[in-house]
Parts: sequence; structure tokens; C-alpha cells
Amino acid sequence: MNNVLLKRILKYSLVEATYKGVNKLILLILPLFLTGSYFGIVSYYISIEVLFSVILIAGFDKLTLKFSSTFGDNKPLKYSLRSQAVTYIIGTLLLLTCLLFGIQQIMAVPIIPELWMVLTCALLSNLIIIQSSFYRSINDVARYFKVRILFIGLKGILIITAVSIWPLPQTYIYANLISGLASVVLFKGFYTGNFAKTVFRSAQSKFFLRFSLPFIFHTIATQLMAVLDRFLLFHFTDTKSLGSYSLSYAIGSSIVFCFIGVSSYMEPMIYKETSTKREYFLNLYLKYSLGIGVLGLLGLFALIKFNVISRFYHGYSHDTWNNALRILISHMFLPFYFMANYNLTSKGKTMSLASVTITSSIIMAVMTYFFILFWKVEGAVWAVFLTYFILGLLALSHKYNRSARDLGKYAAFTAVNLILFLVV
Repeated sequence: MNNVLLKRILKYSLVEATYKGVNKLILLILPLFLTGSYFGIVSYYISIEVLFSVILIAGFDKLTLKFSSTFGDNKPLKYSLRSQAVTYIIGTLLLLTCLLFGIQQIMAVPIIPELWMVLTCALLSNLIIIQSSFYRSINDVARYFKVRILFIGLKGILIITAVSIWPLPQTYIYANLISGLASVVLFKGFYTGNFAKTVFRSAQSKFFLRFSLPFIFHTIATQLMAVLDRFLLFHFTDTKSLGSYSLSYAIGSSIVFCFIGVSSYMEPMIYKETSTKREYFLNLYLKYSLGIGVLGLLGLFALIKFNVISRFYHGYSHDTWNNALRILISHMFLPFYFMANYNLTSKGKTMSLASVTITSSIIMAVMTYFFILFWKVEGAVWAVFLTYFILGLLALSHKYNRSARDLGKYAAFTAVNLILFLVV
């Protein structure tokens, strides 16, 4: 039984690693073809798509994942898919209403065609996410693999090919839209079957909504921490500065990919163990993640020191690479947060977890706004460092997590991390 479980964990981990890896690779390849200013605009489009996606999906992917295996009639899946259609129509109507009142742009992006196309890209991506969640719920690894890899493969090939031929920001949107449409068309049988008319009892609808909607606040808070700096830099600096920062962030935040790789293997072990063994696995997770983080930092330092990265990316200053190192150092706080996160989840304290994330995001939003307003890109880099420091501190200080030993480790680690951040 343990071998079967381990194989499933490794299979899902491989799929997720490939999916997230290709997504990150797209971000790292785009600056090879786009100017710094154009890449800044693309990163702004991506940030808008992320927020649209979170608002549209509203936790219905979690509903599909949790309850599809317990409802024989696929009602959670059908309800989730239908919710996407409804929220997309509402979003489109809101954009049309703005046009009727003479509003041509929102967030400095033309409503037609760019903003509406970004909204459509978010919808198509969400449909794939919900379909993937359904296959995860019923443990259909083969179809899960097929959906995730086909979608991200099409997306990567179309975007990189199109941008290499027509190096413009709008090219990214068109290629992204076409890849999403192609993926949905390839699986049209799945969608047409599950969009078929189904009657939902009032009690069922209320249950589905009660479960799903609270996730939107936690997810928006989480995503806000990831993209708010891009929004503010777009409005307070020029697109070239935004492009430089976005490349720094794409490189520096790549270390999270390694942390999640460790999590995908160890997280299930943490959840199923008793308190004594759970603490052992939590400490083991922290040890492995920090070890990988140090190796990643040394590797990136070597690539910058020997001018390997600068040979590929032209037109970017040395500050871009220094900021990439500092952003990687900032992300080294995350293993402490993940450790506290898994501990709270294993104790069933998910509301406590949400409160930590939301509190951190509020502090981060205020701090990031003023830091970028006064210090531009330098302020954004400092805001990343302080945001993840606060996130880890609040999570470890929570009453269900509080441990003098863990807080002592965190204090010592913060001192070392701050020195590295200042020296780079």
C-alpha cells in the first residue's frame, strides 16, 4: 500500500513539476525575444490574468477536487464548470457597461481587445484547472497527465514561437488565447457532456457556495502578494524598469519550484503522522528546503559572477542580476512559512492559516505601495524581503504553531539572511 501511495505521489509530483517548470521557462525565454519595455508590458498582462483567474474560479477548483469522488453524478464538477460560464458572462457584461459609459481603458489597458482577451484567457485556463482537479479527485493519473501536459505544452510552443516571429506584447495575448482555445476544443467531449443541463437542488447549491467562496479571500490574498508589485511598478515607473524587475523576480523566485518539489513528496507524510513523527518530518522538510535554497543561491551567484546569464539577456543592467539574487534570498523565508502552514493544516486550523495569509497581504500591500512610491524598483525588492519575513514570522508565531525553538531558529536565520541581502 505504501509503495502504491508513493508511486502516486511521485507521478503527480512529476506532472506538477513539468507544468510549473514550463510555465517558469516561458517567463525566462520571453525576454530573449522581447525588449525590456515589451517584457514589462507582458508581465503586467500576466498579473492581470492571474487576478482575473482567481476571481473567476472562486474556489470551485477546490470544490471539484474535494467532492467529485463522493458525488456519483459529477454535480460538483458540473456546478464548477457552470460557475465559470456565469462569472465570465458577468465579467464581459461589466466590460461592455464600461464601454457604454465611455470608459475605454481599465488599469491602463484597452478594454477591447486586450482586457477582454485576458479575461477569456483566464476563463480557458480555469476550465483546464477544474478538469485537472476532477481527474485528481478520481485518481485518474493518465488523464490528469494528458490534460496538464498538453495544455502547458501547447501554451509554451505557441507563445514562444509566435513571440520569436512577432516580438510584440499583443502577440503573447493572442498566442495564449489560441493555446487555451485549442486545449478546450481538444477536450470538447468532456466539456459538452458536463455542461449538459443538470438540476441542482437549493440545498446543494448553498452547500457548494458555502464551501467554495471562502477560498477566494485566501487565494486573492496569496496572489496579491505575488503580483501587486508589478501593478504598482507599472503605474509608478516605466515599462523598462518593470521588465527588468520582472526578469529579476522570474529568476529569483525559481527557487520556490525546488521548495514545492520537496513539499510534493513530504507533505502527505506530514499530514498522516502523529504529533511526534509530524514534528520530525516538519524539521526534515525545513532542513532539505533550506539546503536546496543555499545550493540554488550559490548556483545563481556563480552564473552571475562568470557572466553566464548576461550573455543570453542583452540590454539589462547589472542591477537586474543583483536584484535576482536578493529576491532569491527573500524567498528563503518561505520554507518556514510552508512548515507552519503544513502544521496548521494537519491540525485542521485552515481558518487560522487564512488569517495569517490575509493579515500578511494587508501589511504587504500598504508597505509595498509606499516603498515603490518612494524608492521604485529598489523599494519593490525590499518589500519582497520584508513581506516574506513577516509572512514566516506571523505563521510561526500563531498560537497553534508557537515554539520558542522554532522562533529562535527563525531569528538566527533572519540575521544571516539580512546580512546576505545587504552584501549582495
